[in-house]
Amino acid sequence: MFDVRLAMLIAALGLVVPAGASLQFAVSPTHLEEGVQDPGSTFYGDFRVLSSEKVEIDIRTERGSLRDFNRFKSSKSGSFSAQSCAECVEMLRGEGAIEEQDQELSAAGSEFVRWKDVKFLVNIPGDMEPGYHVLLITPDPDIEGSGSLSLLSTSSFPVIFRVPGEVTRSGKIIGLRPGSTRLADEKLVASFYNNGTATMEVETRFKIEGENSTEDIGRDEKVVPPGETRKFSTSVPAGREEFKARVAADYGTGEVSETADISLKESVRAVERRDREEKGMPISTVILLFLLAVMSFVVWKVVQDG
Repeated sequence: MFDVRLAMLIAALGLVVPAGASLQFAVSPTHLEEGVQDPGSTFYGDFRVLSSEKVEIDIRTERGSLRDFNRFKSSKSGSFSAQSCAECVEMLRGEGAIEEQDQELSAAGSEFVRWKDVKFLVNIPGDMEPGYHVLLITPDPDIEGSGSLSLLSTSSFPVIFRVPGEVTRSGKIIGLRPGSTRLADEKLVASFYNNGTATMEVETRFKIEGENSTEDIGRDEKVVPPGETRKFSTSVPAGREEFKARVAADYGTGEVSETADISLKESVRAVERRDREEKGMPISTVILLFLLAVMSFVVWKVVQDG
C-alpha cells in the first residue's frame, strides 16, 4: 500500500520538518476517509510514521472536533456529530520503536531509513449517532535522550466516517439566571438544551449590555448530547448587582441567544429565605421557647398547688 510515490506525496505536502532539526518526525497520509459505516460494523485502517532517528512511540486516540472535520469536509459540517468513538479503536500494530528498514524513503530533501506502518481496527458501536464522525489517532514519540524533536503543527491522524441517517443540529437556551449565593462570588448560569439528533460542541459567551456599550465577562464550553441539557456559567465582575445580561451559544453550525434582567440582590435574598426554610428555627429560638414552656409550667403548677 505504501511505496516511494507516497514519500513524494509527503514531500509535496510539506509534512516533514526542516532538515536542520535534530529529529524529524512525520505522519502520512494527512487523513483517512472510510465512507459509510453502519452501526455495529468494523473497518480497518493504516498510516505510516517516519522518523530520522530511532524513537519509541505510544499511540493515543481521542474524539475529533468540528474544527478537525472542517479541515477536510467543511461543506458537510451540517451533518457532523461530535459523539466520541475514541474508545472504539483497537491498535493492531504500530506502538514501540521505529526501526531501520531496508527501503529508504526520500522526502523534503531528507532520507528516511526508519519508518513503520500503524494498523488499527475500529468497531462502530450499535448506538452510534447518524452523521459524520472524526476520531484522532496520535503517535506520541518518546524523545528523552533523542535531542530536540520538531513536530508538525498537526501530528494527529484523523479518521473520518459516516453513519447513515438524518442529522439535525439544533439547540436552544432555556434559562439565564444568577447561580450563586453571595455577591462576592456571584455567577451567571445559562442552560442549553440540545433538541437535535447529533452531539454538539457548544461555546457560550456571556455579556453585560449597557445603554452605549457591551462588556464581555466570560466564556464556557461543553459537549452536549442530543436530548440533554448542560449548564454553562461565568463569574460576574465585582460591584455589579443589577444589569441586563446576554448569553450567546455557538454550536458550530448555528447560534442562539437569550437576554435577561438580572438582580443579584433579589437572588441572594431568595437563597437566604430558602436556606432559612430548609434549616428551620435557629437553636437560640428553640432554647428560648423551651425555657418559656418550663416557666409556664412552673407558674401553672404553683397556681394549682395554691
